Amino acid sequence: MSSPESTSEKGVWDNMQDLILENQRPDIWWVHGRDEQDLQWVGDNEVRLYHASREVSGPLWSQILASREIAAWEQVRKSCIVLIDCDMDSDLLWDKYHLSELSVLCRRLAGQKRREFAQKKPFGSLVFFMGGSEHHPERREAESGIVALTMMTSLIYQILERYARQCCSDEGGKVLAFESAKKDDVEYLCRFFRDLVRKVSLEVELTCFIDFIGRHDTEDGMDIVTENLIGLVEDQANLEKERSPKRQAFKLVFTGPGPRGGLQIHNLLYEKRHIAASYYVKLRVVTDEDRSFSMT
Repeated sequence: MSSPESTSEKGVWDNMQDLILENQRPDIWWVHGRDEQDLQWVGDNEVRLYHASREVSGPLWSQILASREIAAWEQVRKSCIVLIDCDMDSDLLWDKYHLSELSVLCRRLAGQKRREFAQKKPFGSLVFFMGGSEHHPERREAESGIVALTMMTSLIYQILERYARQCCSDEGGKVLAFESAKKDDVEYLCRFFRDLVRKVSLEVELTCFIDFIGRHDTEDGMDIVTENLIGLVEDQANLEKERSPKRQAFKLVFTGPGPRGGLQIHNLLYEKRHIAASYYVKLRVVTDEDRSFSMT
């Protein structure tokens, strides 16, 4: 990074927290604790989603969790991209709750990773729900039109607060300095996030869940964010091959886009297939009579 601002003795972890908590911009302030608020929000709506779903034989997420495809992906210890594409009544649920059954899947998988980290296992999760900007009136007004900035700031805050403090506590402020003047620069935030992942992945395998990516994939900055996240997976996969130093995987999980929208993410992943083929899987949910699953 060029000419970073000087940091206090507290180091970059505390400076980043101060930047968020002391910032008067509501879209930044709301990032503090956003992931936990949204995980709780999804959990509170599980029963409502169950009853609202047209899936008469039970919630689909439990079958996905129990599928062989998920088990196979979970056991892979290398960086990869997972697109869980839903063919279900996601628009009905989104219009009413700003969630889908795959939001519940994200919550359960992300929660499992965080519990494992709390048990001193080398696994962790980051999560961003696209519907999270809708369920809280004040947050909805604050985050209007700036989803890319909100998402990257939230992911940075999560990795700092949950993992970097523990994994890199002694060297944090010496190695990375956050340039607060660039807090509105999506490309800078993406680069900073990449550097954080590289540091933390020396100790922890991170899985990053982005729920319903297709709902905002044409908004300003989202193409930059998506390309950078996919590029990060590619970078991590190349670093893993070098094996010196040994790194843990970075897994990127997109859910969604559902029957409407989301063409941009599909096109982007298709363009990357020649690069990412060795660590990209696509899990497509097909809700036909036999409720089968396929992964290509």
